[in-house]
Amino acid sequence: MTLAHHWTRFRSERAGPILDWKRFELAASHYEPLMRLTPAKWTHQETDRVTQKLDLSPGTIRRDLACLRVFATWLVRAGHLPAVPLWEVPAAPPPRSRFLSPEEMRAILAVPAPWWFDAATRLAMASGQRIDAVLTLRWDQIRNGIVDFTLGAGPRQKRRGVIPVIPAISEVLARCPRNGDHVIGVRYHVYLAEWRRVCKVAGVVGATPHCIRHGVATALISSGVPLIEVSRMLGHSNVAITQKVYVKYDPDYTRNATERMAGLLK
Repeated sequence: MTLAHHWTRFRSERAGPILDWKRFELAASHYEPLMRLTPAKWTHQETDRVTQKLDLSPGTIRRDLACLRVFATWLVRAGHLPAVPLWEVPAAPPPRSRFLSPEEMRAILAVPAPWWFDAATRLAMASGQRIDAVLTLRWDQIRNGIVDFTLGAGPRQKRRGVIPVIPAISEVLARCPRNGDHVIGVRYHVYLAEWRRVCKVAGVVGATPHCIRHGVATALISSGVPLIEVSRMLGHSNVAITQKVYVKYDPDYTRNATERMAGLLK
C-alpha cells in the first residue's frame, strides 16, 4: 500500500482532532511525489529530494514538514513505518513585524463584503483575538456581559482573552443570524479567500488576518494603554510575552534613559 492509501485512513481518524485540516491537505499536495511511495521507501533522502524541488517559502516548507511528521508518527504507531525519517528542515524565517495600522483597518472595513466577513473582521479588530478564535466563537461563550474566547479552547491552542461586550461588539453581534451554535461559523480558508480579495480592493499589501491582532496591540500600546491591560486583552499568560513583542511601540519606551543621556551631555 502506498502512502496515499495510508493518508486516506489517517484523514478519517485524525481530521476531527486536527484543527486546520486544510494545512495538512496542502502539505500532501506539495509533497505529492512522496505519496506514491510505500512506507518502506519513505526515507529522509526522498523527502529532502522533493523539498529541494519545491518553489515555496521556508516558512511554508517548515509547516508542510511538521504536518508530514504528524503523519509519519501515526504510521509508526500503526506499525507501518519503523521510525520517523529525519529529514532536513529549513531554518525558521525571521519573525514578521507586519501589522495593520488603524487607517488600513478602516480601509478594509470600507470594502463591501459578506456579512460574516464584516462581522468576523470587526470582532477581531475590537477584541484583538486571533481570527480562528472569532470564526469558531459560539453563542454560549457570550454571557453576563462578556465574550469568553477561552471557553472550548483546546490545550494546544494559543492563548485567548475575555472581552467585555462593549456597544461596538454588541452592534456586530446583533447583526449575526442565530441559526446555529456558532456566531460566525465560517472555515478559515473561506475567510482567507475573502480577506485577500478585500485587501486587494482596499490597497492593503502584505497583510494576513493575524496582522489584525498585531495591529490592535500596536495601536493600543502606541496610544499609551498600559501594557498589563493589553496583555490581558490578548490573553497572554504573562505580561512578559506582551512586553517582549510590543514594548518597543510604547511612546515612553526608553524615554527615561534617552533623556538621562541627553542631560549628561549638557
